[in-house]
Amino acid sequence: MKLVPCSLSSQQSLGRTVFAFSRDRLIPFSNVWTKISPLTGTPLYAVWISVFWCIAINLIGLGSYAAISGVFNVCAIALDWSYCIPIFCKLAFGKFEPGPWHLGRASFFVNAWACLWTLFVSIIFILPTVRPVTALTMNYASAFLVLILSAAAISWYSGGRRYYTGPIVEAEREDGLRTSEEHDSPMGKDEREL
Repeated sequence: MKLVPCSLSSQQSLGRTVFAFSRDRLIPFSNVWTKISPLTGTPLYAVWISVFWCIAINLIGLGSYAAISGVFNVCAIALDWSYCIPIFCKLAFGKFEPGPWHLGRASFFVNAWACLWTLFVSIIFILPTVRPVTALTMNYASAFLVLILSAAAISWYSGGRRYYTGPIVEAEREDGLRTSEEHDSPMGKDEREL
């Protein structure tokens, strides 16, 4: 029974991610996934494409337990990294302004522990769970991880870095409508107007 609430929250998160990536023109057919339904006020197409791909990926489990296990392990690793990357950047670059509630001096140690723990858990998720390791008992998470990171690198270097200039900033006007300000160039707004 715990699977349904977890699945619903994951779908909600994925729908928002697809919408945000589409808004920033990072995925194909972005203009479709950013359409807002007038009936619900939500990006229904972004939600439904998320549902479709989740179902398609989970169908792998009908054919191979080892393959779907690798998919689930990669999902766990990616979720952990999504939390840890900003923490690591805070530690590495130090550009961080603490809010009204923070851990003070203990913050460094808590953040360092979070990064070490994430590294440890990521290694655990990659290791095989059964010995001896065969083609049927192999943990394919490492292969999937290499494939995903390679595809992301190829996408970035083949064109992404040329057209992606940062997230599109949305703002609300006084009349309640939303507007988007695009960053077409790395120049500031004043320089673009000249």
